[in-house]
Amino acid sequence: KRKKAVQDRLEEWLAPFDPEDIVDKACAVLASYHVHEVWGDRYAGSWPKSRFAHHKVNYHQTSDTKSDIYKNFLPVLNSGACELLDNERMRNQFLGLDRITSRGGRETIDHRPGGKDDVSNCAAGVLTACDRQGYGRPAPAEKEPVATTVQELFTRRVMELVRPKPRVTLPYRRGR
Repeated sequence: KRKKAVQDRLEEWLAPFDPEDIVDKACAVLASYHVHEVWGDRYAGSWPKSRFAHHKVNYHQTSDTKSDIYKNFLPVLNSGACELLDNERMRNQFLGLDRITSRGGRETIDHRPGGKDDVSNCAAGVLTACDRQGYGRPAPAEKEPVATTVQELFTRRVMELVRPKPRVTLPYRRGR
């Protein structure tokens, strides 16, 4: 039976703050859930790994880019394999994402200039990782609605970002 990854908690610490203090607070939250391994990006080099190790938490650096995380999250969300908290900041960050295709065809998904996506990126990364590993709650036996209103908003917006836009073709017109 397929399991569902469920977002139970969302913590965000806004600047200004002492990074060591934030790791201490994060490790206290992790301990309350009996979590001893975390994954993060390459920001700040090896400092997070050593600071989390101080609390006996293994910090792994992910090889996924931000765009990879969002692209991998879409099937998890669309299949109903995850459940998100109803959080306004996270919702706004998901809805503020833009999909950009370069001339070479490389697609990136990122926030707009001046925007933020720390909360949405974290949620997408964690729920995708949980789904990959098979962690989560057993899915209910009865058929339930595919998504809540919040998830439907996320799904529509993320699908817009990931689905290629149709090409516009101009009608062929012969010269006179």
